Amino acid sequence: MAEVELHTVAGWTPEMVARLQKSWISTADQVVAVSVTAGGLQALAEQLGVSKDEAQRLVHLARAALSPESRTEMGRRFDSNDRGMGVLGPGKEGGNAPG
Repeated sequence: MAEVELHTVAGWTPEMVARLQKSWISTADQVVAVSVTAGGLQALAEQLGVSKDEAQRLVHLARAALSPESRTEMGRRFDSNDRGMGVLGPGKEGGNAPG
């Protein structure tokens, strides 16, 4: 799946795109993925300098630009509790279980 560059999404101004690029966010896929994380929508609103409602509207525009497959994949909440810092914990497959 090809990522959708944020500057190609209708409704996103060059200024908004530039603000997010300072945080290394440059695609609609990334905007949608961030929006479903805990506090992600609020973080986007703050980064963009807009209200939370306006950030939600912009996320909807970004989501609409994605393929149906990407919409499904990027819209899922991700639980990182099982994947902290890239290291498997004790007792996890491949981890260093006491023993």
